[in-house]
Amino acid sequence: PVDQDIAYGFIFIRFEQGLPTVREMMSPYADELASFELEKLIPNGRVTLRPRPVNWKNVGDNYSDGMHIPVAHPGLSRLFAGTYRIEAKQWIDKMWGHITETPSNNWSECAYQKLLDGFTEIPKERRRLWAYYKLWPNVALDIYPDQVDFMQFIPISATETTIREVAYVHPNASREMLRFFRTVS
Repeated sequence: PVDQDIAYGFIFIRFEQGLPTVREMMSPYADELASFELEKLIPNGRVTLRPRPVNWKNVGDNYSDGMHIPVAHPGLSRLFAGTYRIEAKQWIDKMWGHITETPSNNWSECAYQKLLDGFTEIPKERRRLWAYYKLWPNVALDIYPDQVDFMQFIPISATETTIREVAYVHPNASREMLRFFRTVS
């Protein structure tokens, strides 16, 4: 058996010929995704399973529509300061926003904002960018300057979904960054 503390591999299966590969689904954003160097990331903890009493299609729709952001994520709304955008392609949705340079009144958000400029190994244009990609029908990547969250919305029944997720970080991620990220998100 594979030691789950060391690595997490994911297998994507196409049940019908002619459906696109993951690479093909993500192709509209291939250039920008390449700059994130996803292949260099390592797991940050274990895969977690979060049961939700809702249909998996609602989870996916909620993820892509952005309407829940002001209600469910007030910190995110403050940090984005009106820059949140949504774009839909055939097999992939992209949502993104830029973290404002105006210091937040919330101490942990303000500390996170200050840490972003310390990421000198990341291109300047990405240091304040949070980008979200949802591959049809049920896979999502949340890409932050300091980590990437991988999620899969697994249907259990018509009224129950399990969200399977794990975070990945750069091998040189600092404790300070990880601590503040968990507080803000």
